[in-house]
Formats: sequence, C-alpha cells, structure tokens
Amino acid sequence: MGNEARENARKRGLSPGRPTATEAEQIEERLLAAGWEVLATSNPDKLSLNQVARQAHASKKTLYARWSDKREFMLAMLENRLDALLMIFRKSTRDRNRNREHILRASLSVGSVSCLRRLESSLSG
Repeated sequence: MGNEARENARKRGLSPGRPTATEAEQIEERLLAAGWEVLATSNPDKLSLNQVARQAHASKKTLYARWSDKREFMLAMLENRLDALLMIFRKSTRDRNRNREHILRASLSVGSVSCLRRLESSLSG
C-alpha cells in the first residue's frame, strides 16, 4: 500500500493493510448503509455497485469479495434491514412484557384498582 493510500485510510479512520475482524464488519455495515443511500436516489434496476463502493469509501474488490453480484448484495441489504427491524421488535416486546409484569406485580402487591386498570389498558394496547 502506497503512502497516499495509507494516509487516506487513516483520514477515514481505517488502519492500512488487512482490516481487523471489527473493521471488516464495519466495512460490511458501511457498504450496506451506502446501498440504501444509493437506492434512495435511484430505482433497484439502476443500482450501481460501483457507486455503492464509492459512497462507502471502499473498493469494488472489497464489495465483490463479500457479494458476487447486485442481486446477492440487494438480498444482503434486505436481510440486514430485516434483522435490525426484528431486533427492534424483540426489544419492544421484551420491554412491553417487563412493563406488564411490573404493573401486575404492583397491582397485586398494592391491590390498587387504578393499577389494575393500567394493566388492563396495557394488555389491550
């Protein structure tokens, strides 16, 4: 790697040479995020992987080392987005269940009618 390439890598917060496992994961996340950014300004048929690589400050070689073609890349974009949405859903479900359990315990320990009403509205909402 030349001096200019090393300096550019440092400016982008990357280490020169082979990336660490953490950096490799970050590169993949940057590529997927760049895919969504590029897709926001074009339709799926016109999505350019060259443009995605430029947007992510990565090389085409880096992108094609992970995905063999546009179809595979777009499937990875969807899978990544669905995984993120599922995590949000699971967290909100866990939080809601914790809140319901907390309200139930409070209503049983205090015997308060208002706590029971809050529980009822929480379960129906």
